[in-house]
Amino acid sequence: MATVTPKDGQIGTVYVKKRINLWQRDENNKLAVVRVLNPGEVYRVYSFDDMYGGQFNLGSQLYITNMKDYIEYVNVQ
Repeated sequence: MATVTPKDGQIGTVYVKKRINLWQRDENNKLAVVRVLNPGEVYRVYSFDDMYGGQFNLGSQLYITNMKDYIEYVNVQ
């Protein structure tokens, strides 16, 4: 598993296991697909909320839905 150097405000890391949508939220919290993430991609996580079944905030209003078969989340240590 690839390692990511933690940055200020980062709470964890998401590792993509299966293809999954990357979403962007607008000012009304409506979702639009940005692109499909591929297995092996790794992203820093800055927050988590319960919208849309639970989503990880990757910054810049970009989100990944918490789907355990598709991603693995690891807390910053």
